[in-house]
Order: sequence, then structure tokens, then C-alpha cells
Amino acid sequence: NIDPNKSPSANPAEVLSSAQGFLGYVIDGQYNVRSALWAQYWTWGPGVAIGNIERYVSDGTDYDNGWARMYSGSLADLDFVEKSDSKVHAGIAKIIKAYSFQLLVDHFGNIPFTEALSGATEGNFAPKYDNGQDVYNALIPLIDKGIALLGSNGTVGPEDFIYGGSVANWTKFANSLKLKILLRQANVKDVAAEVKALVAGGNFISSASDMAKIPFAGTSGNENPMYAAFERSLGLFYIASNSSLLHLQETNDPRLPAFYNVSTASKSYVGITQGSIDNEPFTNSKANYSVAGSIAYGKANDVILMSPWEVWFLRAEAAARYGTADNATTAFNSAIASNFTYLGVA
Repeated sequence: NIDPNKSPSANPAEVLSSAQGFLGYVIDGQYNVRSALWAQYWTWGPGVAIGNIERYVSDGTDYDNGWARMYSGSLADLDFVEKSDSKVHAGIAKIIKAYSFQLLVDHFGNIPFTEALSGATEGNFAPKYDNGQDVYNALIPLIDKGIALLGSNGTVGPEDFIYGGSVANWTKFANSLKLKILLRQANVKDVAAEVKALVAGGNFISSASDMAKIPFAGTSGNENPMYAAFERSLGLFYIASNSSLLHLQETNDPRLPAFYNVSTASKSYVGITQGSIDNEPFTNSKANYSVAGSIAYGKANDVILMSPWEVWFLRAEAAARYGTADNATTAFNSAIASNFTYLGVA
């Protein structure tokens, strides 16, 4: 009894696409929504009683989707690709794996790592939790193995949504990720020599052309995951937080219209002080407030894994901390300029 509609096998190209799709969902459909609240870009709006996240009130099931989709979706697929005969695909899989495990450690602390993903092969459905520092220690060697495989025979094409198989760009992403992993440990571990050597070698993400991102067309079935998650139910019910909105106004920041729309009722920028929805008039609706602009919320938006401005800020920090080959001020200004350019702001 073989189901003709279910293939018993798959090739690494197909599974790599699946892994990247799951990763896009996890980042934008899960973590970026919560980050917008924790960082106080967005706040709880009228009409919907979902204010627990911004008040740091969580229970054990609130993050199940992000956790499960990362492990049973993206990482399980990457594990398959990593073990395939296509070495170039395997190299890309190792780099994305390192990115994914670093994201999990940053969000959860200790996580399954050495015994993770062994359910299908070994029947281990209760893997041990590894210490977060031990996971971090294993990530750069994993990336280096990935970089080494990128030069193998074979080609990767459009199944790679992020870079279209560009070995040069995957190498830049890998080096940028290594710098991020090292600097995250700067206060608990001596990483000076490694950082200096890495920066001296150069070859990082530096412009929009080599930014690591997963594109979405904005068509049905191919919409940005954050947009799709909200619009299949109530729409985006969070609004502008005054923590960010007022700061942008007070500093005359030209990025304001890129981040927020004006209120449809008053045609001006109106936010809510974080967590104080109960103090707002009961009769107000979302139309009385500013909401996220199209840069932050849109059906055709890319899911950004690593941007040039993030990398330039990392390089600025590395120069300030360790006196690397970069100039800290130049790197810092490059970060700001690249962000403004991407947003289309003068």
C-alpha cells in the first residue's frame, strides 16, 4: 500500500527550499513579532485582548510554534541536506544550521544540540539539553566545515531562495555570522585574537546586494510569513508604541514615515505609551492610531536574516573593543548609511 501522492524520498535541492521556507516562517512569523513588542516598536492596540507578550507574561506553550517549526521543520530538513551526497548543498545547510542554533540559544538558553534531530534515526524523542556556551563553542567549527564544502563540485540554483546558489555570498554570510557569534561572547570569553583575524580577512556582507534574505512575492501562498499570519485572522492589531514613535519625532528622524503610517482618523502620528491601552478612550479604534508602515509590514516583504547595517555595526563594535583593521567611526557611519539607503530615506 504505497501512497502515489507521497514521495518516499526527496533530493537535497527540494529539501533545502523547504528548510529555508520554515526558517522564514520562524523568524518573521514568530520571533520578529515578539521582538517588535519587547523592543517597544509596537504595543497592544484596542479591541484585542492580547497584551501578555509586551508585559513579559508567558507560559510554557507561548513559543511552541517557533520552537517546533525550527526543530521539526527547518533543522530536520537541514540535517537531511547536510548528510546528502551534494556537498555544496551540505555546506549551505551547515551554515544555516549554525545560524539557527545560535538563534535558539539566544532565545532559550540551554537547548538540545548534540542529541537533537535524532528522533527519526535513533528514536530519541527526549534529547538532552546542552549548555548554551557549549553550543556556541561548536558553531564556528560547524560554519568552517560549511565554508570548506562550498567549493566542492556541484551547483546550487533557484532552490536556494536566499542567494540563488552564490558561493561568494554564502561565504560572506558565513564570515558575518562568525563575527556575530564571537562578539556575542565578548563579555564572557576572550575572543580578541579570533575577531582581529576574522576582520583582517574581510569578506563580509557589506551592501544590499549581498544581504541574507528570503524573498516573498506577495501572491497567494507566497506571502511574507508575518503578514500571512496576521491577515488570515484579524489583521495587524498592534499599533505604534510611543517609546519609539516619540523618539523618532523628537529627534526629527527622517525614517519615521518608513516605519509608521499616520492615523487614518487624524492624519497625524498617534501612538500609545507602552502597556497603557487601558488609559485610552474606550470608543477608539485602530483607525485613531498609527500602525506599522509597509517597510515593517507587507505581503511582499523580504525576511532578513542578516543585513549590511547589522554587520557594519558588528564591525564598528569589534574595532572599538579590539582595535581591528576597521575604523570604528567609518564602520558605524556605514551601518547608518546602508540602513537609510535600504529604507529609501535621504
